[in-house]
Amino acid sequence: MICEKCQPRELQAMRALESLTPSGSEFVNDPERCVAFVRDHQASQMRVIVSFKKRVDELQKALEEIRSQISPAWEPTLCSKLDAILHPETV
Repeated sequence: MICEKCQPRELQAMRALESLTPSGSEFVNDPERCVAFVRDHQASQMRVIVSFKKRVDELQKALEEIRSQISPAWEPTLCSKLDAILHPETV
């Protein structure tokens, strides 16, 4: 339960902050804990995003290397497939 002694603006801010956390009594009326949870959650998401971006870059580099070794006779077919993988937003 959110602090009933809070002013309307404080109550609104607490509700907004608590809405960013899982429903649990450990977050009620504890803005510091709510902020810590949100910061930790954002940092964790950023680590995952950076990790995925690094892997995508590695895979794109590997595909470019493969593409550079493709025989000219196979190039039109294979390169169009590689382009679809490397640049799906343009297909």
